[in-house]
Amino acid sequence: MDNELMYRLLNLKMKQIQRYLIRLGADRDVAEDIVQETIYKGLLYIDSIHEDKFSAWMFKVALNHYYDLCRKKKRMEIPIEDVAAEGNEAPEELFLQKERREEIERVLEDLTPIYKQLLIMKYAAHP
Repeated sequence: MDNELMYRLLNLKMKQIQRYLIRLGADRDVAEDIVQETIYKGLLYIDSIHEDKFSAWMFKVALNHYYDLCRKKKRMEIPIEDVAAEGNEAPEELFLQKERREEIERVLEDLTPIYKQLLIMKYAAHP
């Protein structure tokens, strides 16, 4: 694989992992730090990771790192208020979007952690 292709693939994977971590509740800065650490570890161990499993390996490393941080803080939450609104949308639309996010969060909280993770992973690649 040439360097340009590898760079594009890693960049895409980094964005997917960052969105996934943010949807799990990580702050944008924390998610970025976790992604950087994950990519660093991935490049260190690239020779020992099977090519077909590299993406899953990176998600797992990032998820474990995030869970370690959550255990250190003794809490895990998704701050809906921290989600920035993009564009110049009407206040009514922003309010409706916030209500939808809150409803989705309530439903996700009722799910078992594995189903919550599966849903977030499925839709993290599609912002």
